[in-house]
Amino acid sequence: MEDRESIVNKLTAAGLSASIVIGGFILIQATNFRDASSDLVSGLGGANGDMVTKEVTGGAMIGDTIVSPRVSPLLSPSVYVSPLLSPYSNLASVADNSPIVSVVPSPIPTIIVVTPNSSVSPSMTSPADSVSSSVQSSGRVIINEIAWMGTSAGKTGSDEWIELYNIEGKDINLSGWILKSETDDSPHITLSGIIPAHGYYLLERTDDTVITDIKANYAGSFGSGGLKNDGEILTLQDGAGNIVDSVNCSKGWFYGDNTTKSSMERRNPTASGSDRSNWASNNRMVRNGLDANGSPINGTPTNRNSVQI
Repeated sequence: MEDRESIVNKLTAAGLSASIVIGGFILIQATNFRDASSDLVSGLGGANGDMVTKEVTGGAMIGDTIVSPRVSPLLSPSVYVSPLLSPYSNLASVADNSPIVSVVPSPIPTIIVVTPNSSVSPSMTSPADSVSSSVQSSGRVIINEIAWMGTSAGKTGSDEWIELYNIEGKDINLSGWILKSETDDSPHITLSGIIPAHGYYLLERTDDTVITDIKANYAGSFGSGGLKNDGEILTLQDGAGNIVDSVNCSKGWFYGDNTTKSSMERRNPTASGSDRSNWASNNRMVRNGLDANGSPINGTPTNRNSVQI
């Protein structure tokens, strides 16, 4: 099917001043002085003599309206056509009585435009429908590091922080996800935002000054009293309420040191978070981040764990 610009150019070159839509049609009428029925050959030629299109209508009478057999019966209101219609519009100059095809300059010259029905209309798909998003709303995100003891700058242990890690190869939208304590529902944090593929999500208690050189993804309340020093059961749920990960330290934290303020780090991201052997304390050699006093943190927030295998 030719595009609109190509068709309009051809009509203009043939002496017609009009527009015809993609998939539409033009209605023409045969006029002559003969009354006999005959085969009528109608052709539309360009200004350079090239044939644009051609139709043969058997048994046509002069004065009949000729519509291509391919034309759908769905006709819409006409649009205006310039009186410059055909090189044969002056019938008196024609020597013989051979059939002449032209668009008749009736009081209201028209082009009948056929609007394609839904069966032939091109399928229109919005970019939003055709392009799938790379962000998913569910996937494997784990509780990767727990600083239940806080930092050396937090005298009362209030500078606690938790790190999540995305195992998936795609970004995950954490909106509506919940990180909470099954022990006493403190903390109970509703998450938001995106955790990148193989990336981290940092939660800081109270405000974003716990780790001064790393921006937190969440900074706010960890509930009444925050993380208990004698252990918690932490679970991570997705937006549908499915438990994605859990760490069962109901009998005490597996690792971490309240004296050195060393965090509890997960060793294998794909192994169980409730397996004691899958955790260890930060080795105090591989560290990342500064506390509120500008001192190095004995942990690896938003970085590979020092004990990871």
